[in-house]
Amino acid sequence: MAPETRHRPDPLLPRPVRAGDRPDPSVPARAAAAGLVFALASGFLSGCGSPSVPSAAELDGRAQRAGVTAELVYVTKMKGYHRATGGMGGYGDDGFQDIYVSDKGDVRLTVERRALTAADCPSLPVPAATSPGGSVRCVRDGDGWRRTSGDRQEYAVAKGDLLVRVSGRVDTTTFDLLRDAATDAHAASREELDEMLPPGTSEDGPGGRSGRPPTPPERGDLPETGDGAPDNHVGRGG
Repeated sequence: MAPETRHRPDPLLPRPVRAGDRPDPSVPARAAAAGLVFALASGFLSGCGSPSVPSAAELDGRAQRAGVTAELVYVTKMKGYHRATGGMGGYGDDGFQDIYVSDKGDVRLTVERRALTAADCPSLPVPAATSPGGSVRCVRDGDGWRRTSGDRQEYAVAKGDLLVRVSGRVDTTTFDLLRDAATDAHAASREELDEMLPPGTSEDGPGGRSGRPPTPPERGDLPETGDGAPDNHVGRGG
């Protein structure tokens, strides 16, 4: 007769509960402690790599120092193109311009508070055209305009009260590229603004982080007394 084989319980499996067993009081405590550790670890990991985004006030101040208005800062995407270092800045009186480059040349994105009609389209210059003061050929295309002047061409489309334009050289760009870039252009998010704008300082935002209004650059030709008019006095020797 074969000897009886006894199976040892697997230590990794929970022991079956038998009648008369008393509950282990340490089980709930261990479970609660494990849950607390998991919650703390989850909170720590979720906070890693997520720096706070600057406030709108700080971004406005940084945009002003860059010579632009934050709400006019737009971004777009074009295959093979990337934003040029130092290409962003003001355009016209209070507009915005950014330059994208590739191995083929540059493409310019401009945003202004204005409209564009059939009457004034020929008189609005295309940025960087060889004949910036010359007449522009305008052709209606969907919701926007195809515009050509000299060696540059452009697609312009209205977005609310803003006019968004994307232009490039005639021999290196197509209207399809320019139209898609202008149509896809959108106002920069706070994260995009934080990446695009110069670093913040204590002067940024209304009143600045320091609570003081931004200090204008000092001018040496403004007298301390009188009506504040510039001193254009010419000394000896002219």
